[in-house]
Amino acid sequence: AADDEEAPLPERIGRVKSERAVRCNLSEADLLFIQYTRGIFDRYDKDGSGRCQPSEVRQALTYFNIFLSTSETASVMGMFLRDEGQKTPCDELQLALSFDQFTLLLCKVNVYTVHAKSKGRGVGGLVARLQALAPSKRLDCLARMLSPAAVALMLPTFYLFLPLYQ
Repeated sequence: AADDEEAPLPERIGRVKSERAVRCNLSEADLLFIQYTRGIFDRYDKDGSGRCQPSEVRQALTYFNIFLSTSETASVMGMFLRDEGQKTPCDELQLALSFDQFTLLLCKVNVYTVHAKSKGRGVGGLVARLQALAPSKRLDCLARMLSPAAVALMLPTFYLFLPLYQ
């Protein structure tokens, strides 16, 4: 009993909300989200500038199951920044987000992705559409496109080598 009286209060009653959570008026879940987001952001901030370009943001968003092409990501970033009261360049690929902006974008991204659909044609449009798919769907799409070509190559090859077996 004497040991209980000498121990500091938190050790006697167990774990309590962290000082940081209390000071910032956040839940522990909020802090966990921020820590996870910070780790992802830092992983893709290649130059350590504290800002991520659209291609880096696109890759980071995949960790949150958000799959967009680079141009769609730039468009979403531009809409978000304009809604936050900032001017954006005409070429949205020149945009960059700070960690705070990236975190806010994550909280609001569903609002901006409703209309973000690739409309490009040709190889660039195909790449954009593939970037906007989850990896499993991307592989499925590629397999569906390449399977007929593989079969088309197998038939002539079969008939080409058929005389060698007779």
